[in-house]
Amino acid sequence: MVDSIFQPVLVLHSLLRWAVVVLLALALLSALRGWLGRRSWSPSDDKLGRFLTMSADLQLLLGLLLYAISPITVKARADMGAAMADAQLRYWSVEHFSLMLVAIVLIHVGRARSRRAIDAVLKHKQAAIFFGLAALALLVGVPWPFLPNGRPWLPF
Repeated sequence: MVDSIFQPVLVLHSLLRWAVVVLLALALLSALRGWLGRRSWSPSDDKLGRFLTMSADLQLLLGLLLYAISPITVKARADMGAAMADAQLRYWSVEHFSLMLVAIVLIHVGRARSRRAIDAVLKHKQAAIFFGLAALALLVGVPWPFLPNGRPWLPF
């Protein structure tokens, strides 16, 4: 059963990565334009933040499922001491997981703080700061194809 769902979940997780990356880039650019251009906060700003958060949450759920069933992380969890000495096991069981979790928490904080801010410029500023930090964590933690533990650009 686990073997039969691993590959489809991995493909979905890999594809959804692009939705998160694109939505985060759009939300960050919108927030920066709003903050620096002193724009009003619009319903589209709110929708962009909501869709970003929803896609990040779905990505987290798929990632947690992969963490539970992936042969790599199952092996790492069996002996975490040995996993820390193996770069590939450490990357998938600790580094990728931690950085992505930090990115998703920062996305949530940015959305919450921007929604609670009392004026439009402050809303954009809060979103820009936290979405920017999330983008940094995401850029460092995604297994880009040119990295040692990289995954292909597309899963097909």
